[in-house]
Amino acid sequence: MTEHAVAQVERHVIDRAHRALERLLRRVDTMSEQAVTLHGAELEAIVAQLADDLEGTLLPHLDWEEQVCYPAADRLAGTPWATRALRVQHEELRRCLDALRADAHSDAATPGQDGAAVAGRLATLHALLGSHIAQEEHALLGLLIGPALPLGGPRDRPDAAP
Repeated sequence: MTEHAVAQVERHVIDRAHRALERLLRRVDTMSEQAVTLHGAELEAIVAQLADDLEGTLLPHLDWEEQVCYPAADRLAGTPWATRALRVQHEELRRCLDALRADAHSDAATPGQDGAAVAGRLATLHALLGSHIAQEEHALLGLLIGPALPLGGPRDRPDAAP
């Protein structure tokens, strides 16, 4: 498989993964709004489920990017600095997720304690992940194969004949 073909596959995988992450982002946003009204076991259960879903989707994606996409982008750019900021963001995302997981199992989720701290952490996670996805799609994907290409068949292209 040529490097261009590999980049096309990487582009497709990143696009699909980012759409899944965007769905999770919407949940994070909704949860951050709801968290201020929750407390105790209810808050703990919802945060734990969200953390599980984030870990199951986000962490494997970050690992794949670090092992496959970032080395390819660095190689194409001719410098390891091409993805350095994105790697730092991955570290921040992992720390934020760890803190969220701790929130789900801490005294902060005891009855009578409001969910303001959890809401703040979720808002931070939302901002970090949303910004990270946008930066990857702008910088990383452009470096790998240039502008976005339609992922469907020829009918998905605006210039295709019906």
